[in-house]
Amino acid sequence: MATRDVPYQGQGVSRVQLAANREAGLKRCFVCGSTKPFTDFSADRSRSDGRQPRCKACYAAYSAARSGPKRPRLTDEQKAENRRKLARRYRERNKENLRVTSRAWYDANKEGFAEYQKKWRSENIERHRAVQLEWRKANADRIAVRNKEYASANRAKYLAHTRSRQARKMQATPVWADLKKIEAIYAEAARLTAETGVPHHVDHIYPLRGKTMCGLHVENNLQILTAVENLSKGNRVDDPG
Repeated sequence: MATRDVPYQGQGVSRVQLAANREAGLKRCFVCGSTKPFTDFSADRSRSDGRQPRCKACYAAYSAARSGPKRPRLTDEQKAENRRKLARRYRERNKENLRVTSRAWYDANKEGFAEYQKKWRSENIERHRAVQLEWRKANADRIAVRNKEYASANRAKYLAHTRSRQARKMQATPVWADLKKIEAIYAEAARLTAETGVPHHVDHIYPLRGKTMCGLHVENNLQILTAVENLSKGNRVDDPG
């Protein structure tokens, strides 16, 4: 039989005293030796008196010693980051299954999903623009390759679009436009592209063919933007500041 490293509950206490303690609703902790009310001991049906031999304070110290130091509590931000990590890990491990199930769901819910996207974009215009811009910045090379492939595969359509845009520029260029200043703006965009390696476009602040207005092809209506910013802007009229 293993030797106990703590005193036995009844050690030094007579049976008469134990019976008296029980009658009074008291119990002696076999660890600290203190006599305390029954309420200071947790319930234990396996014991004759229905209470654990250790008092709650001693049992808490015992549990802490066994489990070691408690881990610091995570903040809400840390918990959220952990959930994101788990979600990313799950997506990485189940790429193919998720692709198949997502495609099947989309095919079965095309109309409803399109309506949901349209509603979300109308209610979150600025957020949608920010997400688009961030995605285009992160995928600039991919977009350039895709555009090049599209232009190569649809040469006639691409040339028709280019010629149409050139015609709109000519029609929107008044006789008083300063062609030298316009040329200088295009030259500056080309210089920035060559110097930084980042494609730059010359954008019309007020589009030549907008939904509610049409701008002119004049020096005061031109601004230089990166290709990503310009493509993200589309035909939207931004405040030139």
